[in-house]
Amino acid sequence: MATNIRRCFPKPNRAAVSESIRRVADSVPEPDDHGLLSVPSCDLLSGLTEEAGDALSQTIQLLSCGEESAIHVFYNEGDRIGASQSSFLQSQAIMYRIAKEETLHDLMLTRVSELLPYDERHHELRRRARHFYLRLAHPEPKYHFFRISELDSVVCMIMHGLLTGTGKLATSPALSKIAAHIRDDEAGHVRATRERVVELGMTLSERLEEAEPIRTRIVEMLSDTHEALDTLGVDADQLFKRILARKTS
Repeated sequence: MATNIRRCFPKPNRAAVSESIRRVADSVPEPDDHGLLSVPSCDLLSGLTEEAGDALSQTIQLLSCGEESAIHVFYNEGDRIGASQSSFLQSQAIMYRIAKEETLHDLMLTRVSELLPYDERHHELRRRARHFYLRLAHPEPKYHFFRISELDSVVCMIMHGLLTGTGKLATSPALSKIAAHIRDDEAGHVRATRERVVELGMTLSERLEEAEPIRTRIVEMLSDTHEALDTLGVDADQLFKRILARKTS
C-alpha cells in the first residue's frame, strides 16, 4: 500500500480570503461524487492487474499534480474577479464551481493512489510534474487559462483512451466510473476556460502562436509515462501525435 505520498501543492487556505469573497465561493454548490468516494477499498481496484496498477500509479502522479495545481488556479481567478469587482460575475461562479470539481477529482485520485504502489519512482514523477506546473504559470491570465484549456483537453484524451478500445480501466467498474466522471468534468472545464480566454481578450492569432509550444511541453511531461500508458492500453505514440496535431480554435 502507498505511504507518504507528498502533495505537489498544498490545499488552498481559504481562511485567508476576505469574508465577502469567501461567501460567494461558499454559495457555489459542492459537486456530487455520485457515491464514488464511498466505494469500499476492496472493490476500488477490482479488475486491475498488478502490472496495470503500477502503471496507473505512475500516470496518476502526473494527473494528481495537475488537479492540485488547478484547484489554486481556479480559486485564485474567482477571487481575482471578485476583488476587481468585475462585471463577469457569472465567470466568478464558474471559476469556483470548477475549483470545487477539481477538489473532488483530487480526492478521488488521492484515494486510488493510496491503494497503489508508491516508491521513489513515483515520487520522482511528482517532482517533475510539479516543476512543469510551476513553469506553466503566466503573468497574463489569458495565456495561463489557454494553457489550462490545453491541459484539460489532454486529460480528456487520456481518460477516453483508458476507457475505450484496449484501455485497461474499462474492466474495472469503480475505476471506469471515476475516469468517466473526471473526463466529463474536464470536457466542461475546456469549454469554460476557452470562454474565459475570449473574455480576457486573447485573439485567435495569439492562441495559434501559443498552441505548439505548450503542446510540445505537455508531451515532454507525459513522455515520463510512455511505457505506463502503453501498459494501460493507451498507445502513447498515437496519443502524443494527436495532442500535437489538434486543431486550435
